[in-house]
Amino acid sequence: MRALPLRQGLLGFGVRRRQVGLRFVKHFCNYTGYDDDKVYGGLGVQDFRYWGAGGYGAYINSFGYNADSFELTFGAGQQGKWSADFLVDFLPVSQGEDTRSVYSNLDGTPQHLPSDWVRAGSTSQMTALNGDLRDFNLQWDRQTFGVGGEYIFTPNFFADVDWRYQTKEGKGATWGTFLTNSTQLTRPLDYETQEVDAGLTYAGDNWQVRGGFYGSWFSNKKLGLTWDNAFTGPDRGRMANAPDNKAYNVSLSGTYQFMANTTASATLSVGEGEQDDDYLPYTINPNIATSPLPATSYDGKIDTTHAGLRVTSAPWARLRITGEYTYDDRDNKSSRETYDWVAADLYPANDPQENFLYSYTRKDFDLFGDYRWNRTIKTSLGVSHDILERTDQEVDENQEDTVWAKVKVELGQFDVDIRGSTASRDIDGDYQQVDYLRQSQNPLMRKYNMADRDRDGVEVKVSGQPNERLSLSFRIESWSDDYDNSAVGLTSGDRDVWLADVSYAPRQNLSFYGSLGSESIKSSQWGAAGNANPNTAPPNWQGKNNDDFDSAGLGMRWSGLGKWGLELDYVYSRSEGKTEIHRAGGVDKFPKLETDLKRVTLGLTYDYSARIRFMSGVLYEDYSSDNWAVDGVEPDTINNVLTWGGTSPDYDVTLFSLGFRYSLGDPAEREKTLYKLQ
Repeated sequence: MRALPLRQGLLGFGVRRRQVGLRFVKHFCNYTGYDDDKVYGGLGVQDFRYWGAGGYGAYINSFGYNADSFELTFGAGQQGKWSADFLVDFLPVSQGEDTRSVYSNLDGTPQHLPSDWVRAGSTSQMTALNGDLRDFNLQWDRQTFGVGGEYIFTPNFFADVDWRYQTKEGKGATWGTFLTNSTQLTRPLDYETQEVDAGLTYAGDNWQVRGGFYGSWFSNKKLGLTWDNAFTGPDRGRMANAPDNKAYNVSLSGTYQFMANTTASATLSVGEGEQDDDYLPYTINPNIATSPLPATSYDGKIDTTHAGLRVTSAPWARLRITGEYTYDDRDNKSSRETYDWVAADLYPANDPQENFLYSYTRKDFDLFGDYRWNRTIKTSLGVSHDILERTDQEVDENQEDTVWAKVKVELGQFDVDIRGSTASRDIDGDYQQVDYLRQSQNPLMRKYNMADRDRDGVEVKVSGQPNERLSLSFRIESWSDDYDNSAVGLTSGDRDVWLADVSYAPRQNLSFYGSLGSESIKSSQWGAAGNANPNTAPPNWQGKNNDDFDSAGLGMRWSGLGKWGLELDYVYSRSEGKTEIHRAGGVDKFPKLETDLKRVTLGLTYDYSARIRFMSGVLYEDYSSDNWAVDGVEPDTINNVLTWGGTSPDYDVTLFSLGFRYSLGDPAEREKTLYKLQ
């Protein structure tokens, strides 16, 4: 077989134009590195492949907007013997708009106030605030490098390994607090993460076994954050950042086919996670006397065990039965000490407390079967019993039982799938109160992830192709949660969804498509406000949340217009969030949370020759959002909270692009070769 060089090189550039008078388009340029009105060059190589004699081959895929945002994957190998793959991925992340801060050294620690700063008891009294505010961009860069490969020793025995190294540098968002006063701060990010995933696999005639190893190492070069206090009180505050940690896991899995109609698979893995960075002192405040720390570090250690067994059998041609058991255990073996803690570098607690060691064990039992009655009807039925055991939490054990059923009916050119399920989760024993940092909870309080809950749901999907030109699909879902034994806490939740899709191709080179969708999520909770400690007040207020999401899309593809091709897309989506507080004195309504997006894209192609294609396109996007928690909240709007100000995204943007594609090999020959390889 002769060598077949392939394929496509793509070179292009784009012009992004910001509309006059609008804000900096931070939201749109996230992940791309676009940051102003400029001409950008984008260089890409798409699906470039080479096949040579002896089964050797190589490939490359890449695209980049600029030096901060690009992705490159390439590899080589010999068919049936070995392969190697490489990845380079640079991704910029930006958040926030019009953000301003009075602090310096935002990428590091300590973060300082200006030399002329005058501390005050409230933001309205900070006389130097307006003059010391400086614009900044909340952003970080993520860089990923990866290597992977596979080596086949024999047709039945092979090894694989993947290694990935990732860094994250820049600044994220956090808050510094002195209990009654808070300041919005940047968190310095300087992370390194390495991961290794390797395994050996051997396959026999009717069985297969794999042994694997996974390792993860995380390093944070900035383990603490120190900042000057802008308010009256302690001079400085300090908090810990994410600690260095590492984790290991070894696994063994396999499958065995007992007979033609029965197969079993099993997996077992054990692992360990550790972190042992040195503690920060109880407080940075020199005016607070504390006892010595009980240890120099946490000595954190968690052992994990996972086991699973699955058996599938088809005793008759129309019947298939599957049974499955899964076991997951997390055993927290970290040190347990008594700590003389300090609240927010401000108040000594004078009430030492031990740290909690959270462990859990999960056991899941599942049994389900499929039965085909005839060529038209297929039914499925399943049951499951799940047990979750915890330590040092309000509920020692939850048990949940689920029953579900499904029927699929083929009606001519249409398929109808209907699935319904009902589940009940119960507390095994009593719900006990756990006093975290000596703060008593209302005895009527129930945490939603541990409380008794009944969940019911139904899904209906209809899809079909009335003729070779028209395809249709429609899906609806409705789910309801009822926390009937929760007097205080989440009491109900509902989710309703419907989606519709249609595509129509009147000609071979012309197609139209469209979609509509809507989702509604509602929840209700009861609260009990009281001034006493412990709080024993009855339920006296109710909170209701309602989030709605709607979307629509239209588009067309038209090729073969001589040498021309045309693509057109329109996307619309909106969301609305409403929150209400009902109490004896009336109803308090929060302002709505709203987003609105409209996007139009137009693409045009011209085939200059069999190997050269020119491409152009334009994208217009109009995005608006309203967030009462951000909009109108200036740095001094809240007396005891110093913020960055900022606004929620609101922009329209136009993106133009030009490019060309060059195929090194004859596309027709390539398609023939691909067909032979499939």
